[in-house]
Amino acid sequence: GDINPYVYTYKHPKFKANNIARFGHIAHNDGGKKFSYYKVDYSANEEMKATIADGFALEVVYVNTAWSWDWWSVPVSTNAFRLMRKGDLDKNAWNFTFNEGGGWWPGNVTGINATLEKNKYHHTIYMYDADNQCVQVYQDGILLGMREGIAEFNPGAWLTIGGFTEGDGSLFMQWNGEVALVRMYDQAMTADEVATKFNDLKLPEATAEPASPALSTPLFDIKWDADKNATNAGTQTSLEILSKPNDKTTIIDVEGYGKIANFNNDIHNGTYADGWYRIDYSNDEDFRSKLQNGFSMEMLVVSNFDQGQFWMRPFSTNKWGIMLKDGDRKRWVAFANSADNNWGSYGNSQNNGYEVYVKDQITKDESFSHLVYIWNAEAKEWGTYVDGNFNGGHILHDFNVGTIMNINGMPYTDRLETAHGWNGKVAMVRIYDEVMTQDQVLHRFADLQDEIQKLNTTIQ
Repeated sequence: GDINPYVYTYKHPKFKANNIARFGHIAHNDGGKKFSYYKVDYSANEEMKATIADGFALEVVYVNTAWSWDWWSVPVSTNAFRLMRKGDLDKNAWNFTFNEGGGWWPGNVTGINATLEKNKYHHTIYMYDADNQCVQVYQDGILLGMREGIAEFNPGAWLTIGGFTEGDGSLFMQWNGEVALVRMYDQAMTADEVATKFNDLKLPEATAEPASPALSTPLFDIKWDADKNATNAGTQTSLEILSKPNDKTTIIDVEGYGKIANFNNDIHNGTYADGWYRIDYSNDEDFRSKLQNGFSMEMLVVSNFDQGQFWMRPFSTNKWGIMLKDGDRKRWVAFANSADNNWGSYGNSQNNGYEVYVKDQITKDESFSHLVYIWNAEAKEWGTYVDGNFNGGHILHDFNVGTIMNINGMPYTDRLETAHGWNGKVAMVRIYDEVMTQDQVLHRFADLQDEIQKLNTTIQ
């Protein structure tokens, strides 16, 4: 398959014979992609299919590097059988599958309770024993699951590394992690043979983390002063901030960090003539072009309440951004809008764009959240990270970068007012002229821990 920036290889000292492939897919089940995988097509190879049907063993060494659990994720798969991780944020259950008819959804799924440690290599053997008419799965030398009474086994037509592919090459169930070894043997193995394979490898306890590329200086980096005014400390000097604080806007000087803004709006859907900071880039073609070609936006924010306004936006443009949505529980929501029309004069993106729930948060905020929003123009994907976890995204054929951005609320385009005001603190808003990789997001979150602890002293 075509390889895009979400896949790269590196040398690990344990596996000297070859490089390791690291997959950094950002969406588990978005179809239509035709990149970021490796595929062996044996649909016309009758000998290969007959060999699999007569019994085989598929050996894989892999590591999960994700901080969040995608619902379905597959390191190695055929169109008829696979080992699949099925879970959510607090589960990591493995399922092995086989399908007499082939196709996307397996006809038979067997759950197995396997612990997958982040950054730890695991050794798995998936085998079909034709003599004993059973499927068996071993992990790290131990039998995890078995399905008996399988007289015939569908060999499938292709094998994919990095996810599951349809016949047209569309990628689903993308893997987020590494694959170090994939081997297929023409017969099933005994338990002793499996144990020997695992023991001979002497897998390392954890991966050697590749160095994460350093980020460039941000285009936009808001800084507040004691008089409640804000300026851009980034490199895009054409971006001027219109400061419109009010008596509910306060500036807090955090020891060891600097000045942050505290907003205390009362009504989520009222309109505000002040109490916000706005950047109008409608005529800034250079900045708009940089956004259109791909960018990353990161924030450090915290809300001030337990239960509150239905929609609140610490940062929003008239076309994309992040908001906190409150009903019976608070949820971070990312939105993007490729439409040109506005709704209610301010481009409410969840009405003519996409909405992705990125994090449930039922209790009061106890820490500042690190939020990263990316637009990858090459892959036609946008996505969102919360505290290092990838938590949602979507494919867009065209991304509308908007014309106005606001710190506190969503800007109207026809007047100096905003809606969906924020009730909380904003310590950082930065926009970079590059698309952060998952490793960069994880390193940023780790590097900011000292600053986050200092900011948390402001939480009452």
